Amino acid sequence: MKNIPNVSDNSLITEAVGNYNSSFDVIYNRLLQTWLSPFVARSEVHTFSGGLISPKTLANADSENNGPQEKFYFGKRKVFYSKESLAKWIAEHCSYKN
Repeated sequence: MKNIPNVSDNSLITEAVGNYNSSFDVIYNRLLQTWLSPFVARSEVHTFSGGLISPKTLANADSENNGPQEKFYFGKRKVFYSKESLAKWIAEHCSYKN
């Protein structure tokens, strides 16, 4: 079985801060590499983001049309996202301040 790195470890932040110019790419690529499924349920956003984002935060962003571009529904209430769209949204909302 493949060893999956822990998204919540500090190496992601260290790697992004160490090379500020490519922090978007680092965060985006790391999130894509660590999640095996092509989709992320809103209820799993907390796990996908390493604890940075709660499902409620994402639901609020969606209600204001500020959430990830690719949003899907399963049934009437279950919301999920493509991992690429969610990773891009997260990376776009991350910043480094000195």
